Order: sequence, then C-alpha cells, then structure tokens
Amino acid sequence: MNIQQMKYFVEVCRCGNMSKAAQNLYISTQGLSMAIMRLESEFSCQLFKRTAKGIQLNEEGAFLLEHAERIVREAELCTEYFANRNSGPASVKVASAYGALSEFAANTIQNFTADNPNVKISLTEYIDKICDRVIEQEEADIGLSVGPIDETRFDAELLFKRPMCLIVNKDNPLSKQSRIRTEDLEKLPMVMVNDDFKSADGFLKQCGELGVAPLPQIRVGEVIAVHRLVATNSMYAGLSVETVAKAVSTENTVAVPFENPAFTWEVYLITKKNRELMPSARALADYLIVSCKSGNERAAVTQETIN
Repeated sequence: MNIQQMKYFVEVCRCGNMSKAAQNLYISTQGLSMAIMRLESEFSCQLFKRTAKGIQLNEEGAFLLEHAERIVREAELCTEYFANRNSGPASVKVASAYGALSEFAANTIQNFTADNPNVKISLTEYIDKICDRVIEQEEADIGLSVGPIDETRFDAELLFKRPMCLIVNKDNPLSKQSRIRTEDLEKLPMVMVNDDFKSADGFLKQCGELGVAPLPQIRVGEVIAVHRLVATNSMYAGLSVETVAKAVSTENTVAVPFENPAFTWEVYLITKKNRELMPSARALADYLIVSCKSGNERAAVTQETIN
C-alpha cells in the first residue's frame, strides 16, 4: 500500500466511476483499474460491488475510505508544510460570503497579517452557496459563510449575528411603524435576493414556522438591487440587514426593524468536516474566532450601557 494507491482509491469513490476518476487523475482507465485490483489483492478483499450500472462501495470499501481520506489528507499536509517552509511565506486561502468581510473580517484579517508577516492570505468573495461549495471541495482553507450551516458537511463556529430589517418606500404605510410585527408579513409583496443566498430562504422558512406567508414576488441577484427596487416602488417591501440598510439607504427608503429578534443574518467560520488545517490556517481561524468573541462582548456591554 502506498499514498498514490490511496489517492486513486479516494478519487474513484468520489467520482463513482472509473473512467471519470482516471480522467481526473490523468492516467488511463486500464492503469487505474489495475491499481485498484492490486490494492484489493494486497488486502485480500474486494472494495467495490461491480454492477451493470457501475461500481459501488461495499462494507470493506467503506471502511477503507474512512481511513484513506485521512491518510491522503495527512500526506497533503506534510507536502504543503514543507513546500511552504522551503518556498517562503505560508499561504492561507479564505472564501467569504458577500458582506462578511465588510461586516467584520477585513480589519481583523489585516491585523492578523500585520502580526504574522510570514503568512500570505488570499481572499475571494462568493455567493453563499458557492462559498460552501468552495470549502467542501477544498479550494479554500477557511470559509466565512452565512447560516444555516449543514454540520454534516462542515465544522462551524458562529462568529456574529446582525438583525435583519424590512426596507420600505417612504410612501408605504409600513414606513410609519417603529417595528414590523409578524402578522404584517402575511401576504406582503416582497423583493429579496434569490435562492443562491441562504438568508432569504431562511427568512421564508422562519415565517412559515410562525404561520405567516410573505409573497416573494421579485428575486434578484444582489442586495443593492433590493434597495433600488424598493426606492422606486412603494408596493414592495425588501429584506435586508440593518447594517447594510444604514450604509445604502436613500431619502426614499426607510429601514424598519422586526419585532421578532429571531430574524437575523448569521456568519459562521466553516471548514470542511474533519479537515485538519495547516498551522497557519488554524492560527487565522482561531484569531478570527477570538476576535469575534471579544468584539461581541464589547458590543453587548455597549448595548447594555445604551439601554
């Protein structure tokens, strides 16, 4: 048994197809089949059920996959560690859902970089669901993603919450209210981001659990479009986050908070389930968590003082 065999086996399991796995591994299908057969011979077992529809893991294969993934990852960690050690600064890739950086992480990451000049951080922003996919496929080390989080796929730590609010045109009767009641949402014509963003669908699910049904009549691809549509049309209400609303509000729009405090926009630090991070990535993740917790504590004290 060697690391290459483990990599081959894991890729076949991931693809569920020998030809596709061979293509991804840049070897022939025959060569890959022979490698898997040698592995089976070495363990004196079969790892797959061969059927007319393809191959499926059997009990022995499922056992090996659990360990093979760990073996391959540990080998990759060693390779990455010594490559970074010999080539200069360590590299950490961060994937962020839109808004998370501006809300908190940009300054914190900048402070981390100042304290750790030997670590090079690469930041890329994505739509919520794409951010999750990037982390699951290990195209980035750390994710700053919007909840809810699928904890069967990711290890997650809540970083912070922000209240959501309703954006309404100044001519909409709801603009005169100090709070949006839950019953106000029943059959309310709304503008919100599309289902690539998790916050809107999470909001609709919460509404359903509370027994009300807003009417999402327009779904758009960015939050700023929600604000623009509401600014020009008094028929619709828009779903937003209070901090975003303050930043982009116009003289034609009013941000009204919800009476129910459960309507929140939540940002989590996520990594792929059971993935072992390189020391530099682990250090950044811990730094973000600690910084957020201390920031949240300061915010709570400030709010308590205000009240």
